[in-house]
Amino acid sequence: MAALRESPFLFAVIGIVGFCISVVALTTLHIGSDFSEVPVDGFFFLQNIPFAYWLGICLLVLSILYVGCLNKGWKWSVILSGLLIISMRIVLNVGLTNSLNFDSIVRDVPNMISWLDHGIFFIQNYYSQMFPLSYLIAYTFTSAGIPVNIFYEWAAIPIYLIDAYLVFIIASLLVNKNQASLAVFLFALISLTVEGGILTQFYNPQLIGSMFYLLSLYLTLRLVKTNVISWKGVSIACISIFLMILSHHLTVVYFILTISGVWLISKTRLSLFSSLNFKIFPFLTIFTSIAWVAYSLVMYPEIFLSWISDARNIILLGHKFVDINSVSLGAFLNQPLFDMITFVAVPLFIGGLFLIYLGREWRSRAIHSNKLSSILNIFNDQLAFLTIGMIWILGFIFLIGLIFNGLLYPIRNIEFILSLLAPIGAISLLDLLSHRSIKVRILIILLAIIVTFLSIYWTYHIFQRTIPLWVNGLFNPR
Repeated sequence: MAALRESPFLFAVIGIVGFCISVVALTTLHIGSDFSEVPVDGFFFLQNIPFAYWLGICLLVLSILYVGCLNKGWKWSVILSGLLIISMRIVLNVGLTNSLNFDSIVRDVPNMISWLDHGIFFIQNYYSQMFPLSYLIAYTFTSAGIPVNIFYEWAAIPIYLIDAYLVFIIASLLVNKNQASLAVFLFALISLTVEGGILTQFYNPQLIGSMFYLLSLYLTLRLVKTNVISWKGVSIACISIFLMILSHHLTVVYFILTISGVWLISKTRLSLFSSLNFKIFPFLTIFTSIAWVAYSLVMYPEIFLSWISDARNIILLGHKFVDINSVSLGAFLNQPLFDMITFVAVPLFIGGLFLIYLGREWRSRAIHSNKLSSILNIFNDQLAFLTIGMIWILGFIFLIGLIFNGLLYPIRNIEFILSLLAPIGAISLLDLLSHRSIKVRILIILLAIIVTFLSIYWTYHIFQRTIPLWVNGLFNPR
């Protein structure tokens, strides 16, 4: 009996069964042909999703958390988290005949059709000129015979699976394999409920940019951890960064803020972390900044210079930033109470796990020093130092964005912040799942399931609430 409890395969099978139940349940779902048939009154998700779907999700989450605690279960935990991503993200793909969102309908898909009809790099819209990589990838597959609408509806899922693997190998540089596998579970929740609910449910440039952000971050951290200057490794990292530049401009800004944050505070801990190669941070920060500015001035100089002018007017002259009300603090506070709860569920869950880790570090150091110095000594923990270094500027920009009505898109920014918190969050999650008190273990499992349900609810409710943004009849997919 004890051998069965320690067998990851048995509980992995339960998770696979849960995945099959959720997918089969969705095959009975038909919301409509497109968003024009989605009812404005009454939440379509709660009215149409079968109970079996929720049961399957529940079995998946239970299996992920259980096998993630077993010595040899981390591989299955990663695989099951990938299945969870699929189960959570395919609802609109299955339930709507044409589920493409506004960006896809009016910009991305017409650009790709123009490329197919008139040749590669045919300029239909400035987006394909500014960020050609996503279009080159789409062109590769659609020119091979995959229908354009099918590609744009379904390509996001395998890309998110690649993202999940990148999160795992990033976390593996910082924590053990079991903790890294649970970081993938946390990423599954992040990718759905925060940015994925609006911007990257379907294939688009931001999605490709996020993938190369994670790849570039992995290559950067690997160079940092080796403490050896490998010009081959540096060259590969620079290539990945340049591909990110070809993907989406805002993602490049997030990457610069991420690595420059560690650079700016690294001088305070050079003697403590001599095993880390901090020199790579300033080099890649400068390289990324110069490469992005040079590319922008060549490919879209007028637009780039207008951004510089807008930033100068906002900072120096106090001009009002153009409202992006869908991602502002005011928009959040104007939501019904339950919607606010569902939106903050995942950030609070992961943020709480992060604070638990810091709290334990503080308590362990407070034994040997006073409370004030023990707080400062938290920065002596290598993982906490790197994590705080990567997120502190992003966090500041996030708060500024909430105040200034969506500056630098806080709803995208927070996904990167939470993804960077996932490794530390996974440490606390594994500790709680391994707690000697069965009540604590049951409580954290129930909380994880509830947060998963709330994240799914939020994602599809925000789709319905933004239906007026989708223009009906503008696109007749091939």
